[in-house]
Amino acid sequence: MFYRTTMMARHIVLSFFGICVMIAIAHANGNSQNIDGKTKIMHEWVTLEYDFPSPMKRSLIDQKLLIPENLALVNMDVIRGSIFTTKGRTSKPGIPATLNTVIKRNGKSLLKPFPSLRLNRAGDCNSIQSAQSIKIDPNTNYIWVLDEGKGE
Repeated sequence: MFYRTTMMARHIVLSFFGICVMIAIAHANGNSQNIDGKTKIMHEWVTLEYDFPSPMKRSLIDQKLLIPENLALVNMDVIRGSIFTTKGRTSKPGIPATLNTVIKRNGKSLLKPFPSLRLNRAGDCNSIQSAQSIKIDPNTNYIWVLDEGKGE
């Protein structure tokens, strides 16, 4: 399945350092984002987390629908300052959303299901099941998502 959304593309750099993931915007609309000649780090994690309220997070963990140690970023792209990430469900269980955006809340970088948690529901053929890749077409401003179509 392919999904598309209208937005503009930007280039990104992704660096992995052990379990610490750092995402840096290297160029935005042709202008480098840097501080004193260094790439500006926009988001970083020691452990990936979702932007879920505490009771919801606890419920998802109890139901084994969220297993924090199984979260990882696989593919990503940036549009209009919004970072989109994918994580397929076929390799490990406990991935509540396979297509996400990255947001900042109280200075903390968090994953937020895109377009919603409901539209990432495993086993629902009307939802995104296992997004493997994301690419923005700068000519049409569509976000193309390759969904494997099967989950856990």
